[in-house]
Amino acid sequence: MSLIFIDKVKADKDRFALRVKAIADNIGFNPNWLMALMNSESAGTFSSSIKNFAGSGAVGLIQIMPATAHYLGTTTERLAKMSALEQLDWVEKYIKITMRDRKITAINDYVDLYFMIFYPAAMGKPDDWQFPQKIYPQNSGVDMNRDGKLTVKDFKEFVKRKIPAHLYAVYMEDKGNRLA
Repeated sequence: MSLIFIDKVKADKDRFALRVKAIADNIGFNPNWLMALMNSESAGTFSSSIKNFAGSGAVGLIQIMPATAHYLGTTTERLAKMSALEQLDWVEKYIKITMRDRKITAINDYVDLYFMIFYPAAMGKPDDWQFPQKIYPQNSGVDMNRDGKLTVKDFKEFVKRKIPAHLYAVYMEDKGNRLA
């Protein structure tokens, strides 16, 4: 399986691709979901040191927040000094710990994986479920209908728009053929 956006990875591209595929296989999801998520969260750079533009203190491939880094046993400063390949270990650790802590047994699609990174409590919620208003200021760009509320529906539309339609159909559907 070829990986979406792999051409954007700057160093150790082959090893990076193998590691992404291994993470996806270990956890049980389509590796392109992780590639698309990292492309979005790193502003297309796949940089381990990229900082959150809104000033949250988040850093890296999946924009790990300072408190989350501490919970994982590291810091955002250490994460930012890692190569993208090295940071993938922390990406996997975050996903596994979040699944364990939230008693999540499966990641069913790209949106589920993205919710796990962005706001795990939103997983499985109906489209009209609203995120807490306190997160709105830093995420107002996700409010697709500009009604001043951030809903699951807004978020789903936002993340799907991050991938060109012709690539979404080819790379994002999980046909049960994860690493073929």
